[in-house]
Amino acid sequence: MKKNLLFCSVFILLLSISLFQCGTENKEVILRLKFNENQSVRWSSSSKSHTEYFENDSLVSVKNSSHKSESVEEVLNVIDENSARLRLTYYYEIEQPDKNDSTKMKTVQDSSVMEYIQDIHAVNLDIFPGDTNSIEKIEYVKKLYEQLAPRYPDEPVSVGYKWSNNIKVMLQDGKTQDAISTYTVKGFVKEYGYDCAIIESIGNTIVPFQSEYECEDGSGKVLETRIDQRKMHGTSYLAYKVGILVKEDYSFEYISEGTKTTADGEIKIKTISNGSQSYFLIDVSGI
Repeated sequence: MKKNLLFCSVFILLLSISLFQCGTENKEVILRLKFNENQSVRWSSSSKSHTEYFENDSLVSVKNSSHKSESVEEVLNVIDENSARLRLTYYYEIEQPDKNDSTKMKTVQDSSVMEYIQDIHAVNLDIFPGDTNSIEKIEYVKKLYEQLAPRYPDEPVSVGYKWSNNIKVMLQDGKTQDAISTYTVKGFVKEYGYDCAIIESIGNTIVPFQSEYECEDGSGKVLETRIDQRKMHGTSYLAYKVGILVKEDYSFEYISEGTKTTADGEIKIKTISNGSQSYFLIDVSGI
């Protein structure tokens, strides 16, 4: 009798798992962002990184850091059924010298703002950073976000569905390299009360940068030329019924190589960094 009960229990368990997996694999959904007037989404995030900076192949500094922050994305204007203008406000903490005692550091709250026009495929059609007027820095941000955009496919997707984005990047020497990201639907789950698609991403970004600016010590101008490359591996949870991102975890490897040229000559520079970052939903309204 006990053997029969055990067999029945195992059989029912295996059957339920089989039916669950079958239903998940056959399920098809449309991956889209959705925009509503007065929509607001708030996420909390945490990050950690290890960074090394070199000049002329000599190690200059090493920094280990960890941060917690919050970001709020607001829909400013729904342009049409496929796009909207949004504002992202990023709240974070920084350390700076204490005004009363320069030998001590204190933690203060700060923020940065960026507006952008985004479509339902999560592609930023235009970007308006609020904390810089530098044309070079704005172009850098645009190129980076172009490569990071998932570009959700038009057709319905199921578990195992895969798509790739390939961006041709022109470097300073006229050569081109490919920034390629591949996305795979890994499953469907309930996360933070929302029906979500789990999407794995593996890819790289390549962003050239060149800018001339004044030295901080006022000694003259600096021409900085470099190429920033990232390798990233992440998992995101898209609430496909309401069209918002509720969770994301990713790790990265970053290397930046280039030169700084001043009146005194040229310095070879390199930055190597690796780390991880996590986002999760804490509040939403207007959906």
